[in-house]
Amino acid sequence: MRILVIHTFYKLQGGEDVVVENEMKLLRENGHQVELLKFDNSNFGFIKLILMPFNLFAYFKTKKFIRHFKPNIIHIHNLHFGASLSVLYAAKNLQIPVVMTLHNYRFLCPSGSLYFNGELFIDSLQPGFPWSAVKKGVYKNSKILTFWLALSNYFHRKINTLNIADKFILLGKHSLHLFSESHFKAFK
Repeated sequence: MRILVIHTFYKLQGGEDVVVENEMKLLRENGHQVELLKFDNSNFGFIKLILMPFNLFAYFKTKKFIRHFKPNIIHIHNLHFGASLSVLYAAKNLQIPVVMTLHNYRFLCPSGSLYFNGELFIDSLQPGFPWSAVKKGVYKNSKILTFWLALSNYFHRKINTLNIADKFILLGKHSLHLFSESHFKAFK
């Protein structure tokens, strides 16, 4: 099977990055042809921030990579901020099935962890725009960054972008419960 893995690597290597590397190694050891479409956050700046809701550069890069590699399936890990959800539209446009692993709660809350300042923060799980998260600046203690991330998530929730993915891998029953109870139609 030809498998395309798409992942935005963190500035400092994290658990998701290790999972991607181990997954690719295991798939190759089992006879699959695996390619990585890599994005990164090493040069995170104003341009990547502005492109976060829909990164046209990532969209066209993904389409080009898909046309060249011709995968049977795509496995997406982290999309923030380098890739953006635009890669889902590239896959849909070329009719390639997509599996997404949701390693954190970034699509539910800008904090990504449902924690802020060492305390549980679940205000973002409510329907509507997460103004409480913005007021507190739950992403990197920045109201501006939190607002932009919240706006991007809110926009994609309203247009049902996550519905493009064919399957999701969640990291436990608690994650499944939270996403199922969320305002994303993809998990209903």
